[in-house]
Amino acid sequence: MSIEQFAFQIGGLRRAIAKCPVMVGMLVATWFVFPFGVMSLLFPSDVVGFQDWMQGQPIRRFFTSQALVSGFVTALVVLALMCIVQLNLTTLIYRKVNRFATFWPLAIILIGLVANAVWYATTGYFDFVGAMVGFTPFLSAVLWQMVCEKLGGRFVFGPGYRENTFSRY
Repeated sequence: MSIEQFAFQIGGLRRAIAKCPVMVGMLVATWFVFPFGVMSLLFPSDVVGFQDWMQGQPIRRFFTSQALVSGFVTALVVLALMCIVQLNLTTLIYRKVNRFATFWPLAIILIGLVANAVWYATTGYFDFVGAMVGFTPFLSAVLWQMVCEKLGGRFVFGPGYRENTFSRY
């Protein structure tokens, strides 16, 4: 990708923020929640403890394997729903702007760098696994952009869409 192509795609991001700031804000909000869903897959006991807290029960210290499997499945379902919401928001933004926009720079700066820096500043230590989980919104942004651009161009822009219709390059 050349600098001109990158600048053209960043222009799409600026246009998306200008035309539909609420949807872009909702997409950014799902990026902030996404690492919590990924960490819940790694620690299903937190999900079970959260369910206990929500039901007003005392939080358990020990968990059965059945409770941990239930927590893992719950976290997996929530993460899948977040992925569907992100895909839908990305598609809606593309339709509203009538052009593909590159969201991964926003995801890597806001979540990958800023959120990880805030974690380091508040806790005082660097957690490698946590930092990698902090970059998962970047991966989801890239994934949904690839899905929309390569597999779903006709779905996003309608039956008259042709490859490279909205790109100058």
